[in-house]
Amino acid sequence: MKKNSLLKVVIAAVLVIGAVVFVWNNNQTKAIGSIVIDVNPSLEMVVDNDYRVVDVIAKNEEAQDLLRGFDIDDDREIYEVAEDLTELLLKNGYLGLDVENHILISGDVDQAYINSTKAAMQSYLSERDVKASFLAAFLDDDDQDDDQASAGKVKLSKKIAELTGEMSVDELKNMTLGELFSLLEEYDVMDDDFDKDFVVVTTDPAPTNEHIGINKAEELAFAHLGINASDVYDKDYDDLDDGKYELEFKVNGVEYEVDVHSRTGAILKVEIDDKDDDDRKTGSNQQPATPSTPSTPTTPSNTRIGAEKAKQLALAHVGVSASQVRELEVEFDDGRYEVEFETSTTEYEIKVHATSGEILKVERDDNDDDDDRPVTQPSVIGVDRAKQLAFAHFGVSAGSVHDLEVELDDGKYEIEFEIGELEYEIEIHATSGKVLKSEIDD
Repeated sequence: MKKNSLLKVVIAAVLVIGAVVFVWNNNQTKAIGSIVIDVNPSLEMVVDNDYRVVDVIAKNEEAQDLLRGFDIDDDREIYEVAEDLTELLLKNGYLGLDVENHILISGDVDQAYINSTKAAMQSYLSERDVKASFLAAFLDDDDQDDDQASAGKVKLSKKIAELTGEMSVDELKNMTLGELFSLLEEYDVMDDDFDKDFVVVTTDPAPTNEHIGINKAEELAFAHLGINASDVYDKDYDDLDDGKYELEFKVNGVEYEVDVHSRTGAILKVEIDDKDDDDRKTGSNQQPATPSTPSTPTTPSNTRIGAEKAKQLALAHVGVSASQVRELEVEFDDGRYEVEFETSTTEYEIKVHATSGEILKVERDDNDDDDDRPVTQPSVIGVDRAKQLAFAHFGVSAGSVHDLEVELDDGKYEIEFEIGELEYEIEIHATSGKVLKSEIDD
């Protein structure tokens, strides 16, 4: 009898330990990256493979005090948690009308979600007449935090030390963000070299709280994805909900789901689901499907999109055409396609979800190899596309713009225009379309 009791205890213990290990493993595999908001309190949003926030972690003592009693609900979008944290920072005096507001956002997730965090914070502050200066830093595997600072702040400190040559990294990373921003202005280092690693934005309070409307939201979504309105069908647009427009539509059998901020026009979320099921029927907003051999229905969660489709999605995501690529490799590993390729200026490594086609991670490195291989000069995106990207970035319509000036200089488009009494300035990379710098002055 004692042996049976002992055996039951051992079995129960093993089951408990197994359950703990199972849950721990589930949590470990769930997180794919993080986004850190530095306002001297340093707050880390842990992101899962559905790009939901599963936890918020304090990175320093100030953040520990700030997060005491703070909790997040399950299945929260990145921009929703970013708004909650902005409200918390305002309530506790770290941001406000009577202080200089400096915010550093950094992360190792796709750039769109770092931009979504920035857009959410910008909008929340702007609606409360709070002006703020932002830096967005895109991290790679070489960027690590330490006991004194987040990885983004360490990266910023290294960059300032490199560009000024007068202060050590240890000195710089112990400064406040306000002091680091002041150094950037003092040494005037907001040049092209700096902007390769960081995006600089200064935000003034919004002139209006009006919603942009569903038609404008649609225009911005199409511009963000680089698709033509004539190619879109099966539109399913929800009414304004929780400060955003939710747009669902198809292009060439691919389903898109885009959330657009209702006031700023910022792209908050993009989901791409390639089901390879072009079931279009003739209609007013639909295109007739090309007759084809009936295919066996597939389950999207178990069907890979294929290497060719992964390549197309990767190139489209970074705005590179196939003719610009000189070396390309696609490998399938652990549920995703790893697409690596080069242009004459840049090396890319992009991870694409094997079934949904979602872009999971993008890494860019400047290609400084000086070899003798003949290369094709990458084509520029053109003035019209640059203007479209600029208007989409600020969430404004072309019809509201006056005194527009566009100049191509040193590999970037410099665009200036006015709306009412506000002056807008933006710099856009001439070949990739990446926003390098933007400012709004009243």
